[in-house]
Amino acid sequence: MRRNLLGGLTCRTLTGNSRGPEGNSVPGITSTDLAEWTVEDLELFLEVGITPSGDFTGAHMADVIEYSTSKLSNEDRTAISHYLNSEANKP
Repeated sequence: MRRNLLGGLTCRTLTGNSRGPEGNSVPGITSTDLAEWTVEDLELFLEVGITPSGDFTGAHMADVIEYSTSKLSNEDRTAISHYLNSEANKP
């Protein structure tokens, strides 16, 4: 965990990582990072992996969607999408 100048812990939850799996960067998923995404965009992404621009996710996230988030109920995907778009998910 990182610390700030005063020694306090800094929270980087959901802010991404420049050194992700296999050397690929992982984008952040805070509400600031997802400001251009609607709740409906997020629901569709979690169900089938399509982005608002029409691209499909790949690599490890495609596996997450295929084996996990696509299997969630619509209500669960909606709840996750609302959280990701909420003020509670601000960095």
